[in-house]
Amino acid sequence: MENNIISKRVEIVRQKMRELGAAALVVPTSDPHDSEYIAERWKCREWLTGFTGSAGLAVLTLTDGALWTDSRYFLQAEHELAGTPFQLMRDGEAETPTPCEWLSRLPEGSKVCYVEEMMPESLHKAIFATEGLIDFGLSEDCFDEVWTERPAMPAAPIEAQPLKLAGESAIEKIERIHSSMQNKMGVYDYLFLSDLSEIAWTLNLRGADIAYNPVFYAYLLLSRTGRSTLFVAADSLSTKARKNLEEANIDVAPYDKWGDFLAEIAEANIVFFSGVNCKVMRAAKETLTHYTIVDSPVAMMRALKNQAERKGFRAAMERDGVALVRFLRWLETAVPKGGETEWTIGEKLAEFRAEGEKFRGLSFATIAGYGPNGAIVHYEAEKETASPIQPKGLLLLDSGAQYQDGTTDITRTIALGPLTQEERRVYTLVLKGHIGLSDMHFPEGITGLQLDTAARMAMWKEGYDFGHGTGHGVGSFLNVHEGPMQIRKNKRADTLIGFQEGMTITDEPGIYIAGSFGVRIENVLLAVKARKNAFGKFLKFEPLTLCPIDTRPIDLTMLNKSEINWLNAYHEEVRNRLLPLLDKEEDRRWLIEHTKKLVK
Repeated sequence: MENNIISKRVEIVRQKMRELGAAALVVPTSDPHDSEYIAERWKCREWLTGFTGSAGLAVLTLTDGALWTDSRYFLQAEHELAGTPFQLMRDGEAETPTPCEWLSRLPEGSKVCYVEEMMPESLHKAIFATEGLIDFGLSEDCFDEVWTERPAMPAAPIEAQPLKLAGESAIEKIERIHSSMQNKMGVYDYLFLSDLSEIAWTLNLRGADIAYNPVFYAYLLLSRTGRSTLFVAADSLSTKARKNLEEANIDVAPYDKWGDFLAEIAEANIVFFSGVNCKVMRAAKETLTHYTIVDSPVAMMRALKNQAERKGFRAAMERDGVALVRFLRWLETAVPKGGETEWTIGEKLAEFRAEGEKFRGLSFATIAGYGPNGAIVHYEAEKETASPIQPKGLLLLDSGAQYQDGTTDITRTIALGPLTQEERRVYTLVLKGHIGLSDMHFPEGITGLQLDTAARMAMWKEGYDFGHGTGHGVGSFLNVHEGPMQIRKNKRADTLIGFQEGMTITDEPGIYIAGSFGVRIENVLLAVKARKNAFGKFLKFEPLTLCPIDTRPIDLTMLNKSEINWLNAYHEEVRNRLLPLLDKEEDRRWLIEHTKKLVK
């Protein structure tokens, strides 16, 4: 059946393409800052295609269309693209053409257009890797014309992050950034930052322009010798935020005036950090005499948590753990009564978290997948269609929160009643993988690519694997997905970064049996010093997350003594840290029961 709403939107856009003389329009999932999560205003790909997943790229021609997304969203995309002019392109599969290859079908000399502000420079290079097509960037956003009810630019309040939580002033951070760049580049006049998380971290400011991410839309131009400039919605700044900027020698200018400022300093030597969009790059090429694009040093600085940030993480995890214990006890009593769904339990968990001190919201949309839905890696239940929860099988619950002193991300797979032997076997294999990584001791500098094997060895021996990454960085009251490092089996830039003390990373192996169930267990870990000797400095992981791991699904015959000892030690830490914080006796009894020592 044809999707009339999407078909009408496509025809409106195609009419605009005809006016422009364009043969194709490329629409990425992006905003002007190449953010992973984007504000409603920038969800142009979603508006055009009807596909609501968080990752994807659409290409529309005058006769057909295609949408690329990864394996997390294949099922969702099939459903949402049905009846639209867009064909699903399964990114990562051998037979799937790249967008560049797909566009190469067009006649030579065809104009391929895109909104420059929404096109990251790196993606632009990949799209136009083949000769024969005309690069037709649009300096004006055509979606302002065709999307008549397009949301306005967000301008949520911007607050100062207290120094006792940040651990380092904005002045000190800026000095460190300049010191790093001078060692790397030598002489320059300005640094141009566009990554929203890097700007928020550098200035010790937090906003709410993007759901789940405490960032704000801005560009930052750091002067090496004079006054710097933050391009932002000035009315959003709190009094304390303005004061901190002034103390850091930073002026404030309107968000969209960065181009005018570049024109005023056209003779200066400006360094742009990678990730800038094509509109910024075009302005640089047309306006500036001297400019360079380099990788940002800020990402690594942000990844190495200082002592204040580590303290904040531990405090936030304690409050999160209290909320989770209260929720899990409630869940045990609520499910047998009936009436609960994947949606209602997610709402209930959010209620428990909201009662905690310094709570600022969720860190991502809760994933509550019961039974077969647990096998859909990024499943998101909707109120109207959420599955009812029954007192049997497994519930996969992946959730997180933003607290002013830390960001949380946790997955627990929960036994709701009788389980099959396969469910127990798979659960135990995932647990073995989780423990395998969490219990690692390793030389400083070991990469995420090398660490990944620790989480997969047990399941590989039994013929299981998972397609997603094993671990991602986590921000300090910032984005729940943070770079620059990752733990995964793919060889790429972010898995070749050596681990250092102070990095926060998730440990989240999983196994997913399509149409049946899924298992994932996730904690946030902190890389800490283990020892230093003649062989060098060794690191280990401190689990920051504090919540019982369900022991009911475990097949104890599959765990060795070391794994049982790790689980018992972890549960002892959870019990000792959370028990004094629980007010109700029934919550305390529940925690004691669910952290009992395992004996084989």
